[in-house]
Parts: sequence; C-alpha cells; structure tokens
Amino acid sequence: MKEPFVSVIVNFYNSRSTLKECLDSIFKVKYKNYEVIAVDDCSTDDSAEIAKKYPVKYFKTPKNSGVAGSRNFGIKKAKGEIILITDSDCVLDQNWISEMVKPFEDKKVAVVGCRDRAPENDSFFAKGVDYALTSFIGTGGIRSKSKVNLSNYSPRGFSFCVRKELFDKYGYFDTNIVPGEEIDFGLRIKKAGYKLAFVSSTVVLHKRRPTLKAYAKQMYRRGYARLMLIKKHRKYNEILYAMPGLFVLGLIVLGILSFFSKLMLGIFTIIISVYVAALVISGIHSITKTKDIKSLLVVPFIIFLQHFLYGIGFLKALFRIGKLHDKRDEKGI
Repeated sequence: MKEPFVSVIVNFYNSRSTLKECLDSIFKVKYKNYEVIAVDDCSTDDSAEIAKKYPVKYFKTPKNSGVAGSRNFGIKKAKGEIILITDSDCVLDQNWISEMVKPFEDKKVAVVGCRDRAPENDSFFAKGVDYALTSFIGTGGIRSKSKVNLSNYSPRGFSFCVRKELFDKYGYFDTNIVPGEEIDFGLRIKKAGYKLAFVSSTVVLHKRRPTLKAYAKQMYRRGYARLMLIKKHRKYNEILYAMPGLFVLGLIVLGILSFFSKLMLGIFTIIISVYVAALVISGIHSITKTKDIKSLLVVPFIIFLQHFLYGIGFLKALFRIGKLHDKRDEKGI
C-alpha cells in the first residue's frame, strides 16, 4: 500500500515547556510522506520561536480561538489526505504515523485513535493525576485499557487521525463543545455510517496537568462539556460520564435530608464511609504505580477533586449556570 500523505497538526498556546520535546519526537518518526503544521493560537510566550526552529508550516490564528478553533484553522491549511492531530504536551513514538494510518486500508474506517499514558519522567503530582485518570475508582479504568469496545469508543485529541475529506463533508470541530469536540465529531461520523478504529500498537506519552490549579480547571471543564455533549447527542448515554454529577447531587440531597431524618443520616454516613474507604484503598494501590509513599495521601485527594469538580461542572451545565471558561485558558487535554 502506498503511503498516504499525512498532515500532522500540532496546535499550541503558551507551550514553551513541552513543545520542543513534542516536535523532536514527530521529526523522528519512521514515515516519509508527511508535513507538520504548527498552529500558534496567539501565544504570549516564546512558543512561536521554538516552533519556527523546525521544518514546520507555521501559522498563527488571527485571534485566540481555543483548542477546537485552532485545530480547525490548521485543518484548512493542510494538504494531506489524512489529518493526524496531537497535543503540544505529547511525545510520539517512531511508529506513530505508520500505525495510525494502517486502519484506513478499510475504506469504511474514517477516524482512528489510540491509548495514552504519562511519561516516566513526569512529576510526582502528574503521576498522581495519571493514576486518577486510569484507575478503576477514578474513571472506571477506561483510559488504561489496551482494548476497547468499539461500539462506544471515541478517539481523543492527543492522537486523532481522520480522512480530511470528511471535514468538508460533515463539518469541522464544534467550538462550543471543548473539551469533547473530537468526541462530537466521531459521533457525527458514526451516525453517517462510517467506522471508528482503535490502534493498540502505539501509545502516546501524554503529560498530565502539573499543578493543582491546572488539574482542577481541567476536571471542571470536562464535566461541563460532557453534559453539553450528551445534550447534543441524546443516544450518547455512557453512564460513567454522568456518575460524578449524580454522585455529587446525591450527596448534596442526602446531606440536607440527613438533618431531618435519622434514616437519611445513616445512608449518608454509609455512603461517605464506603467512598472514603475506596479512596484509601486507591491511595495504597497507587504506591505500586508511583513508587512513592506520599501517594497514600495525595492520590485520594486528587481522585476526590476529580469527582467533585467534574460533578460540579456537569451539574452547572445541567442547570445552565455560568459559562464554561475563557477560550484563552484552553489547552489540549
């Protein structure tokens, strides 16, 4: 099979700490027929200077347009028949492009994704975040699986491979659903009768949020955007995505009722006790992953924060309270 021409799109905003390593890895891939499009979403640091040191096609958006907007901008500049998107905080292996395009031998395959994990040299806090995102109590373990159920699988933006012609045919990323614009696109493509594919032969090293503030923002935004996604796609009823919101709402209701009923107080106490026990068990187990005893205290807090803020974001979207965020704060997730 002749190698298809691939346009690799890296969109970035103030990514000086990660962009060099990302571009280094892209230009080491064992694939010849590709271009790299670097989309600067109006960075205020020296990210642009870093990008221009590489043989990329550099573009700057007219104004800060966020993850979905800057990706759309790059796609319109692309010449490849295949679009392969990644985040500026990712490191790709040498077979990344070749493995990601293989499923397109099947003409019905439209979008391809793969799995991500934290790099070994990530910070202690980032490793704790990685555990929370891949553990059973954190996310049901859905991000740690090497195999997926294709009936409800959606490729993510850290490695999102798609036939370019489909953007012209079915529209670009929805800038009103971020994070989650790639899931929305995948659902639209599936509805049109195409297949989505998962590649297990390549794994993207994806740096996790390095600070508590950045992680808290990420979780809140995910919860808010996930409800917006469900509202747009009524058949998108993955129960795991609704559980944090329902859990937080249930605790609030039970907490209020417990002041008036001993039965409700008893139920509330049992639920809290079981949840705390699960967090402690996760903290103990996380030590085997992070190799650091401090995980016993830090990981349970990270998981709690993940559930609580995701749930709050979900509930705010449910009742249409407030706005999601300023686009200027967006980064890849």
